[in-house]
Amino acid sequence: MDSYLPMSPKAGARLLLPYLFLALVTSQTAAQNTTTTTTTPTTCAEGVHVITARGSNEPLGAGRLGPVASDLIAAIPNSTVQALNYPATFFDYATSVAAGILELRDALESYSRTCPQGKVVMMGYSQGAQVILDTLCGAQPYDRPVVQFNESAPLNSTIVEHNVLAVILYGDPTHAAEAPWNYGNSTTNGLFPRDNITACASYAPKIRSWCDEGDFFCALGDDGEIHGSYFDAYGDDAVEFALQLWEEAEETGGDTGSEDGSGSGSGSGSGEDGADNDRDDSAADHLGTNWRIPFVLGVAAICSCFAL
Repeated sequence: MDSYLPMSPKAGARLLLPYLFLALVTSQTAAQNTTTTTTTPTTCAEGVHVITARGSNEPLGAGRLGPVASDLIAAIPNSTVQALNYPATFFDYATSVAAGILELRDALESYSRTCPQGKVVMMGYSQGAQVILDTLCGAQPYDRPVVQFNESAPLNSTIVEHNVLAVILYGDPTHAAEAPWNYGNSTTNGLFPRDNITACASYAPKIRSWCDEGDFFCALGDDGEIHGSYFDAYGDDAVEFALQLWEEAEETGGDTGSEDGSGSGSGSGSGEDGADNDRDDSAADHLGTNWRIPFVLGVAAICSCFAL
């Protein structure tokens, strides 16, 4: 087992501290600057219906996504916000993600039935980002000693094509370096990289996922501050992206259908060098799955005690 530990115990201890701090801050972050509901509305928004999926250990509500959601509904009047009602627990991560997928699928199906012409913007942070992509693209089976994800089918494509306007993601643990929806500057796979991105390839023009190098969860980095920095760094970009798609949909009579190809293009995080991607894949396979996942979940167990 020693061959799987690419750092000394002292270095591991140094790495532990920023994530303890991150989890403590995250667990105490409440929804900010926006009024949300946790149930799917029975009336249709004249603007957009925003669904937020918070990160691990954040209290029920929009969490750190709150200010971004607030800015968007200010830009698009008569919009509504729904906070996904799922556990968002870190320690029982796989079960929490599975519950989030079921809840989000139900919310989207319900809203599309009530509002066939309704437009939905989804925002996900960290675990919430994984929940959103697993719902849209289907969850991939993943069986490791500490984490086991069950396979699930993608969401009905009709809902995505006609009702989903935009998808905004920050710090997605399933970040795949070659995905065409990547923004930020990371060219490294995340903790649970999405091996098959074809199910969502046609939705790429609707999706923007920000992941920066150094982020432990989406890029296997060692900087404890990166994972919480996206809201200030890319909040305005996310709002502008969703607003642009809204204006385009209004001009075309409400059509949100996906385009062929990568749409608006991928950010610098998608990478251009195949050799670099191969090297990053290898690093994720041999480092991430052997020591980082148990380490992260071990940290989660400690953090859960502080969050009580």
